[in-house]
Amino acid sequence: MQKVLRINAQAQKQAVKKVRTAVLRKQKDADKQYWAYQHAHQAGLNQRSRSERKARREDWMAGPLAPDRDAGLDRGSLGSISARELSVWSRPSHVKKDKSALSGNRGNIVAGDRVCVVRKGPHLGQIGEVVEVRKKEGTVTISGVNMADIKLPPSANTELRERKISTIELPFPIEDVRLVFKPEGLDRDIIVRYLERGYPIYDHGPASTIPEHTRYIGGTRIEIPWPAEAVPERTRHMCDTPRLHVNEDTYIPEVLNAPFPQSIAEELGSKYRRDRQRHADNYVANKIVEDARSEWYESRRLITPVRQHLEHLAQRRRELEAKELDSQRILNEIQLEISQAAS
Repeated sequence: MQKVLRINAQAQKQAVKKVRTAVLRKQKDADKQYWAYQHAHQAGLNQRSRSERKARREDWMAGPLAPDRDAGLDRGSLGSISARELSVWSRPSHVKKDKSALSGNRGNIVAGDRVCVVRKGPHLGQIGEVVEVRKKEGTVTISGVNMADIKLPPSANTELRERKISTIELPFPIEDVRLVFKPEGLDRDIIVRYLERGYPIYDHGPASTIPEHTRYIGGTRIEIPWPAEAVPERTRHMCDTPRLHVNEDTYIPEVLNAPFPQSIAEELGSKYRRDRQRHADNYVANKIVEDARSEWYESRRLITPVRQHLEHLAQRRRELEAKELDSQRILNEIQLEISQAAS
């Protein structure tokens, strides 16, 4: 049984090492894909900017002889951007979270809030209502701010065949906006520079998108209420399961009985794998009997006259050595007493 346990422990270590290696390789590949996409996306934006500047320069130099660039198959979509440029590759999930995850705009700005753009550019100071918050990408979309024409693919032109562009709001990084809040007792709005989360915790329901925590103005105990949510109208049908039946506990675990039969456990994991942690009772009993039998065979010796004589001599030798040690100890004590008496 000890050999089985040793093999099992070694197999578990190998399995853990294999899983760790696979996870690290997967994380490395995810980082590689993320940064490759970022570089390719930025290279595409830079190439488009260079081509637009070159075309603008050529048109300015040509003057009245400037060509009509809004022609050909792309006629009607001049100045628009492709939908591919809007795609954002999410940062890998294994990247360590920011230490300030309990504060800041992330998790404290939701759809329905009023925010102000603080990033330098043509939209600096514009205020609008948040339409969408993308947590993975870390961006927010503001209604009526940062509008752009998007070139629609041919498959999207189902209703209006002649329409090639669509005007939508481009997202902002969530760090480039600040929450606009109107406290009680003031007749004007204020821009909250720093947000932090705290207690109490509320449960807004399973279908709510509002976080459970309470948000405050950083460094104060001024609570900022969450925007009101539109309550969806629900129609109950005869086939719907009542919540009372869903929340009812129909299974009570026991200590003595397994939650499912052993046959199901063997189906989930092969009973012949090397790193298994459970064995059948009859298998363990047989291994214990084998260990006891092997120990008995090892401890059993063939008693012969020669072996008996040698064991007697060894026992006699041990007794003589013990007597010599005792006599030497007594002699040392006598010498110590004589020296003390002489002094």
